[in-house]
Amino acid sequence: MMLPLVVRPYAQPQMIKEIPFPPQVRFGQILVLGPPGVGKSTLIQRLGGWMEEGHLDLADPFWWRSRALTYTPREVHLYLPFMGRTASLAVYSPDWLSAPTPIDFARIRIPPPRDGLFAVDWRNKFVFDFILPPVEQVLAWREERARQGTHLVDEELSREQVQVQLLIFWNIAKHLHRCGLLVYLRTAWDQIPLEILDTMDYPFSPME
Repeated sequence: MMLPLVVRPYAQPQMIKEIPFPPQVRFGQILVLGPPGVGKSTLIQRLGGWMEEGHLDLADPFWWRSRALTYTPREVHLYLPFMGRTASLAVYSPDWLSAPTPIDFARIRIPPPRDGLFAVDWRNKFVFDFILPPVEQVLAWREERARQGTHLVDEELSREQVQVQLLIFWNIAKHLHRCGLLVYLRTAWDQIPLEILDTMDYPFSPME
């Protein structure tokens, strides 16, 4: 699978609870994100983080002040603005899955830069840990969950569904990185994180 980002593994990752992280990451900054079935809850459990899942609407003008971010590390589910949709939706929403539309990046809100010595540095307060495995791996994991009947989001599962959900999160990771937030990727919850190197002139690419 071609990565739609220029990335490289961190050469000297630090270990937190026996899991590799970028060297500059602090425990209380970590937000774990990704589409269904990639291992977000497993990572949070291994970290001993906040188990209650948080929900963030990136079109909310002040999402960075959300009560869902009071306790970290934690797993976060994103609600995103999509073209032609008034309200933000999750990638597992039946309404969006029945007729997927592109992300409306213009409606995504980004924290302001730090303004003053005693102001909160919102752009560096959190780090976004995106778990984005290969399509076939996620499909296999979710097919196993579907057989066990443990997650409603795995009903009517298809490879195309998994692929489009992963692509949405690749593009969100790239967008937040380009907007100056702290973002890195990993291809499995326990793998060495990947540093994003791409620049503003590097185009979005489709996933294979």
